[in-house]
Amino acid sequence: MARLNRIKKKILTIEDFEKYPVWTWDDEMENVQPLSETELAIEEYGDLFIKARFKTCGYEFDGYLMGGDTFYGFVIFINNKKFMFNENLNSLNKSQLYELFWFLKCKPFRFFPVEYESNVVLNVNRKISGTISFGL
Repeated sequence: MARLNRIKKKILTIEDFEKYPVWTWDDEMENVQPLSETELAIEEYGDLFIKARFKTCGYEFDGYLMGGDTFYGFVIFINNKKFMFNENLNSLNKSQLYELFWFLKCKPFRFFPVEYESNVVLNVNRKISGTISFGL
């Protein structure tokens, strides 16, 4: 697997993940670049950004996971708006939840745990799926 060096982005969109389901940092860690395959050996790269589907409380969202061996965060897309959650940034998570509920025009609900699943396969046929809960 290789980085596609001719493509560099600072901000990822849902359309980027439709074209390339896996991204990683460039050598300077200033931009991200897509990877050429969807079956990857994660030890070759630090952080990965992997297209995934998220489910919680009857809602489903497209977005991407952040991490590698484990996932420390994720982004969901709703109508070209991004909502980012990171296990290391509790205050960001809380503000993103308030903004998400407002954007969905719904009453607050228990957002976590969030289920995720991806068509990307890690290493020896390890499917990417599980739950993320940041204790909010």
